Amino acid sequence: MLVAPFTEEQVKQTIWECDSNKAPGPDGFHFGFLKAMWSEIKKEILNFVTEFQVNGRMVRGLNAAFIVMIPKKENPQKIEDFRPISLIGSMYKIIAKLLANHLKRILGNIIGEEQFAFVGDRPLMDGVLIANEVVEVMLNIMGFCETWNLWIRECLKTSMVSVLVNGSATREFGMSRGLRQGDPLSPFLFLIVAEGLNGIISSAKQKNMFKGVSIGGRGLIVSHLQFADDTVIIGDATERNVWAVKAMMRTFELVSGLRINYSKSQLLSINVEKDWRERMADLPNCTVGEFPFKYLGIPVGGNLRRLAIWCPLMERCRNRLSLWNGQFLSFGGRIALINSMLSSLPVFLLSMYKIPRGVIEEIDTIRRRFLWGEVRTRRKWRGCVGKMCVDCRDKNEGGLGIKNLRWFNLALLGKWRNRLLVGGNELWKRVLREKYVDNEGDWMKRLCQSKRARSTWWQDICNINNGCLHKKEWLGKGFKRVIGEGKITSFWKDVWVGEQELMKILPRLFSLSTGKNNSIHGMGTWSNGKWRWTFFWRRQLYEWEKELEEALLKMLEHVQPVEGKKDKWQWHYDKEGKYKVKDVYNFLQPTNSVKETCFFKKTWNALVPLKVCGFSWQLLQNRIPTKKNLRNRDITIRDNSCKNVFHQHYLFGGTKEERKAWDVLWFAIIWSLWLHRNGLIFKDLDVEENGLLEMVQMRSYQWIRSKTKFCAFSFPEWQLNPKECIKALQL
Repeated sequence: MLVAPFTEEQVKQTIWECDSNKAPGPDGFHFGFLKAMWSEIKKEILNFVTEFQVNGRMVRGLNAAFIVMIPKKENPQKIEDFRPISLIGSMYKIIAKLLANHLKRILGNIIGEEQFAFVGDRPLMDGVLIANEVVEVMLNIMGFCETWNLWIRECLKTSMVSVLVNGSATREFGMSRGLRQGDPLSPFLFLIVAEGLNGIISSAKQKNMFKGVSIGGRGLIVSHLQFADDTVIIGDATERNVWAVKAMMRTFELVSGLRINYSKSQLLSINVEKDWRERMADLPNCTVGEFPFKYLGIPVGGNLRRLAIWCPLMERCRNRLSLWNGQFLSFGGRIALINSMLSSLPVFLLSMYKIPRGVIEEIDTIRRRFLWGEVRTRRKWRGCVGKMCVDCRDKNEGGLGIKNLRWFNLALLGKWRNRLLVGGNELWKRVLREKYVDNEGDWMKRLCQSKRARSTWWQDICNINNGCLHKKEWLGKGFKRVIGEGKITSFWKDVWVGEQELMKILPRLFSLSTGKNNSIHGMGTWSNGKWRWTFFWRRQLYEWEKELEEALLKMLEHVQPVEGKKDKWQWHYDKEGKYKVKDVYNFLQPTNSVKETCFFKKTWNALVPLKVCGFSWQLLQNRIPTKKNLRNRDITIRDNSCKNVFHQHYLFGGTKEERKAWDVLWFAIIWSLWLHRNGLIFKDLDVEENGLLEMVQMRSYQWIRSKTKFCAFSFPEWQLNPKECIKALQL
């Protein structure tokens, strides 16, 4: 699997997975160029990949890189205030990413379950719940073949770097030890090295040299969690454990060449005297930490329902959406910045915890003020009233497409319930089972019903089913059993046929059944390769009850168990049965009946600047500051020469021909008319009709030239016949 030949499809997919906007390395080519010229250079790239696969060698200079020092904060003063970033050549990146993609396939089998970084189906949130010299040795120990080791050795041995100083590269030097930042292979190779630390801690735990924390009464012990170079070691608060940790870290340093940075390490304890804690922290020379502490950027051990915990998140929103910055952006630009704000925020924090209502309201206030340019010291035109100031509806339904934080948070949290039902027997699931469920059986079903003391996080996960008032029990109704043998699916109490449980569809038959807790497998038998349903009633059925039994058999007519296949859960509202955050978010949003939705679709998909899209949206929603709208808000303005410009229907007309003219020319007309109207009112500027027409033609032509890759017509052709030119663009 590791040394299988690279196909053309794999090479192309690897290139297309790389960001086209990343800074190029010493070869000067970024991936945007490779994608654009793929048809011309495909043959050379495939030959290059094949040659490496056969020979396992790289020519000098191919594996070179630039090191750029990026400041971590404003006004950096010390060398530690900078972060070194490697700019690696595109050709080497292709090789490294191909090898990394092959390596991903087998990482889950060789990396311990305590490590969560870069392993598929092990998100970094799991960890919250619960290097040259070593690379070759670890690769051999784990059973990698010699050909694969040769490829990896060549990638490491030939790496060269030079430092960029004021834009100029210094003399090249080789990498004698360690892994390069920016190399697609580095994270996965480091993971293999870090598996050595996992082995040391696990061995110490087995030999009773280190004692972890016992969860439940069935022998589950959690001793450590790893995510790349971030490690949490969990154990009893004893001096022996502290000495054991120091010995394990020293052992790992000696065998790997990696040194532990104790100045960035913390010792945290619960119900321990302060003097003992400080004395134990002096042993490894680390600092004493306090709860809540941050692991992978997520606060752990605090009350997440307190607003103080969320202050850093709200402050980041304020800094990102500063009012002074919004003064230099158009309405459309402010919408784009608001929508991009969530991508700059730690979304995994929203994936971990339920946001308190007060935090959502504060962030919505920040977004509203930024969108409409509000300043507390003076009144500002909003263009809307009340809660609609931040329109979170879909753009196709007349909204601004701004994320509703509440629904987005619920959709992200729902992934935990999905992983709980769909995934395997991961460590975090075993921790929950040991903590909240007394015995085995169908423990996932009883997990949320447990009466044991639950953490704040688990309470929120269990209660998200009731977090959407207009779609009650959205999560419970969304997951449906797909039966196999039917051994773990309850016949009456699970949703597996129809839209809800059979006990709710046919309550009379359920009350008469003697097998209320039976599985599907226990409600019938196989006879000559066919499944026969068998029902058990506590008495003989009346005639009208027999009709209900016939209705039940009709419901089950096309459903029967499948021998040798396990039951599984799937998301009922997706055709593929997969839980997707984007689709679930759209599902949670209240539906709106909006007329003429095609207008709104064209509004945001037109070949015009975003500020014009934003203006057209305001126009359609009657939210532009015309005299009528201003007076409706009790905002008085002085009258001047423009008596006729009173409201948008009079200004822009309402004929069917104009309402159907949803193309670039229409946007240019309304934008030019709006600018002309403002110039006439505020600057006493008057433009002749011919001049206004020329501005419409010039603006529309410039927009098309900037929004399309190829514009086959000239400006004179556009002036003579714009509709034919637009048709040519759509072909």
